[in-house]
Amino acid sequence: MNNPRSTIKKVFWIGYASYAFDFVFILRELIVSLVPGNSGEKAYLIYYITLNAIVISSAFLYLPIVISIRKFTHLASAKLNNPQRFVLWQLVVVAAEKTIWLPFYFGFFTHYVLNDWPLLDKIYVCKVIDSAFMMVVVKLTYLGCNRRNLQTILAAFGPKNILKKLKFWDHRSGQVHPQVPAVVAQIYTTNA
Repeated sequence: MNNPRSTIKKVFWIGYASYAFDFVFILRELIVSLVPGNSGEKAYLIYYITLNAIVISSAFLYLPIVISIRKFTHLASAKLNNPQRFVLWQLVVVAAEKTIWLPFYFGFFTHYVLNDWPLLDKIYVCKVIDSAFMMVVVKLTYLGCNRRNLQTILAAFGPKNILKKLKFWDHRSGQVHPQVPAVVAQIYTTNA
């Protein structure tokens, strides 16, 4: 069985390697866009690189946080909640998003679908998809930021709750019945 610390180190290095690959590829695209006559495309490319650099730098900032959290592993609350797992949640989600999306985009999508599109349109497609993924990343990292949120979301998607939500075939649960308050019913009976 693997040591949990070595597994965490492997996750760190895989995450950082994927970010480094992403950053190197974006720098390569920037150098290609510096060809004279591509001034409009260069601005969009620099903007896209800046956004990705912010995401990459935020991932690198988790390293000192994890190191400081490991100093408190002897505390009972640290043993109960495993805070390093929740700190790494955002890194894992962002790395998974980049690992899944970038090879798909540059392998299949660019070669078969966007082959004759200008670079500006390709960058725009990347920005739109990154924006959609970023909303998912923010939501997933919020849900995984502490133990209570994570347990709540996992309980909501448990088998019992899913079956309750899928009971659309039970027509009795959707029926509406009028209810007359007791005071109003009494007034009508005494006036008659």
